[in-house]
Amino acid sequence: MKKVFSFFCYIVSAMMLSMYLSSCNSCSGGSDIHFVPETPDSTMYVRLDALNGDTINVTLLEDSTRMTLSFAAAKQAGAVHGQLNIGDSLAVMADVKTKAVRSVINLSELKGFWMIQGTEGDGMRLEPDGRAISVGNKDVSLSHWKIKNGMLILTYLNAEADEEKNVTFTTLPDTSEIVALTKDSLQINVNGKLYVCVRQTEIITVNQNDVNSKVFDFTAADVDRAEEKAREERIKELQESN
Repeated sequence: MKKVFSFFCYIVSAMMLSMYLSSCNSCSGGSDIHFVPETPDSTMYVRLDALNGDTINVTLLEDSTRMTLSFAAAKQAGAVHGQLNIGDSLAVMADVKTKAVRSVINLSELKGFWMIQGTEGDGMRLEPDGRAISVGNKDVSLSHWKIKNGMLILTYLNAEADEEKNVTFTTLPDTSEIVALTKDSLQINVNGKLYVCVRQTEIITVNQNDVNSKVFDFTAADVDRAEEKAREERIKELQESN
């Protein structure tokens, strides 16, 4: 009798398992939800050591590895943004096997204080440590910035206050295309709208080597501190406006 009961339990368990698996497969097959993995960032951050025609000699900022790359294809495609100045820090997209560069962005020229033309004093400050600061526009709170796969990622802080003045924040990364970059001008395409920026010069003495060595030398903790500082400033603005 025990054997019969055990066999019966085994059959019931097998049937339940079969129904469960069938249900899972059915849900999976009929669902329109697809989980697309995030595209990995293949950007290399380098220091420009030498320039010879369409060839550049660079040193990886991460581990000091030296490489020789060809940027002829990037130049032909108009994907070289900024001047190639010896000692500057660059964000490079390249094929590791062929050593062919697809895009170059001069980070040393990209950082700094930019004012947007056609606005009443709106702009942004892109700091060497990855922080981004909104200037003028109180409706926009920038948190930080980075280059990912040849694109400029600007992350915003969205703040909402309830009736009791409790403020909640969400971060909103936005992908922008760098259209043109020179020492004194920046053009970016943000969601189909072209913004033309001019550099706001400041009277300040800095050590260029120190600045270049700090470009993108920041950690997740640095980003957290930048977001927290932006939150505090935004809370203060909201409380003062109310």
